[in-house]
Amino acid sequence: IPSVSNVKISPENPRTSQALNLTYTFVDTDVLFGSASQEDSSRIDWFVKNPGVGVFTEVPELRNSKVVRASLLTRGQVWFAKVLPSDGLDLGTQSESNKVVVQ
Repeated sequence: IPSVSNVKISPENPRTSQALNLTYTFVDTDVLFGSASQEDSSRIDWFVKNPGVGVFTEVPELRNSKVVRASLLTRGQVWFAKVLPSDGLDLGTQSESNKVVVQ
């Protein structure tokens, strides 16, 4: 079963001029042992809470992207991502990143 750890958005205190970058560690024994048919096929979902809004909403156009362009950031927004590990066959347990507030 695949897994992810160290799910992290950087920078931790982003400015509106900086892109958000998601990194994580993917582990799967099938991939480690050289299975040609399996690879990191994890699903990435991004969520944002805008200033004055009490709930996070998913940003579907960013699905499976490891980068949020600076042009999408607004001061006061809070961002986080969820990663659902997959090797193309099996799914692991979803993990959530840190939350970052755009400065």
